[in-house]
Amino acid sequence: AQQRARQQAWFGSNVMDIRVPGILVLLYKEVLTPFYAFQLFAIILWYFEDYYYYAGCIFVISVASAFLSLIETRNNLINLRRIATMHTTVNVVISPIADDGTCQTARVDAAELVPGDVIEVPADGSTFPCDAVLIAGTCLVNESMLTGESV
Repeated sequence: AQQRARQQAWFGSNVMDIRVPGILVLLYKEVLTPFYAFQLFAIILWYFEDYYYYAGCIFVISVASAFLSLIETRNNLINLRRIATMHTTVNVVISPIADDGTCQTARVDAAELVPGDVIEVPADGSTFPCDAVLIAGTCLVNESMLTGESV
């Protein structure tokens, strides 16, 4: 118990404060990338070469691309914040695991987890807002958020 209190004081709470910037800030960061600088240069070049329709198409496609990227980035940040602020309680092993596989557990809020905690995963599954290593058993993990794959 004392070691856990020291770890809690040293590492702090298991929470992340993820701020979602405003739309104008995200738009500003999006359009200042080299891609959009190149697109602006191409629009100016094609305009002065009297390719008005081509310059207009590049402009419309660039604006649509920036808008869609802005929406996707904002939605991803909102979802990430929702996951990071998820509150749940977990069973933490507080006594050594006996030879027969039994142990004493205590219900702890996930925000109070510290490195080294051994948590018990319920048989029906659960979502945990922490990194974990599977010590025994099997599990299915949805890693699509980490890898960028579609589900």
